[in-house]
Amino acid sequence: YAVNSGFYNAINRVYARYFATNPPARSFVPVASWPMEFDIEIECVAVA
Repeated sequence: YAVNSGFYNAINRVYARYFATNPPARSFVPVASWPMEFDIEIECVAVA
């Protein structure tokens, strides 16, 4: 989730740096309003 869809390219560059091969599925959801003190929220699931 992100408060601004303009963050997409920057987030995509960071994602590609950490997951260069076989990246996991993901989504990018811009939100209109946000009550939190941060601009981006990342949700993940880890499998060991």
